[in-house]
Amino acid sequence: MKKKSSSVKRKNLKNSVFSPQIKDKRIKKIYQRFEFLIKQKEFKGYLVAVSGGADSLALAYLSKCYQIKNKDNNFHYVHVDHKLRDKSSKEAGTLKKILRKFRIECKIITWKKKTNTKKTQSESRDYRFKVFDGFCKTKKINTLLLGHHFDDFQENFFIRLLRGSGLKGLVSFYNYRNLQRNNINIVRPLLDFSKEDLLYVTKNIFNFYIDDPSNRSLEYLRSRVRFMINNLKKMA
Repeated sequence: MKKKSSSVKRKNLKNSVFSPQIKDKRIKKIYQRFEFLIKQKEFKGYLVAVSGGADSLALAYLSKCYQIKNKDNNFHYVHVDHKLRDKSSKEAGTLKKILRKFRIECKIITWKKKTNTKKTQSESRDYRFKVFDGFCKTKKINTLLLGHHFDDFQENFFIRLLRGSGLKGLVSFYNYRNLQRNNINIVRPLLDFSKEDLLYVTKNIFNFYIDDPSNRSLEYLRSRVRFMINNLKKMA
């Protein structure tokens, strides 16, 4: 009897984290900004991209809160398993199970490449957007939500600068929050928040996220970027 009671308690806890009345002030502030940015009439249905990282899990949580508060069932959560790493499919399965515990049904789409050639990050990104485009058209929805945050924005801007990107490449960041591709709105509603903010959300809600080692390949370049940003802040 004690065991059953404990189980019910855990279930109620998982349900309560999505309450419209968010008690944590920091998470509440992030949610309110998120809600303001996506609550637009031209948005008809949402695909939430869930990579499994801390940023995307925070996005999944905020989307689920919005979905429940606004009684909007036209939300779809999708994870693309590129199979770039040996453990990716196992991680995708774990991700699906954890999200299901929090009443988030995440669809796993696996890239089954026919040739034996090595998959690149660029090819994986192109495939991912191809999947998202097809999914949106099939479900007749027009909005893709991505979990990029303010740190991403800063890093990508200066990475482009260091790589010698032209004026056109740099100016494109002015529209980084809300783009349109193939009649699909690509929305990044978390750009006002830092990586630290999103880690705070994910650790407090899920206490789980996938650390993708492939992201570490850019660490040297990112360290240079952070150095530039810190110097600019000191000069301001």
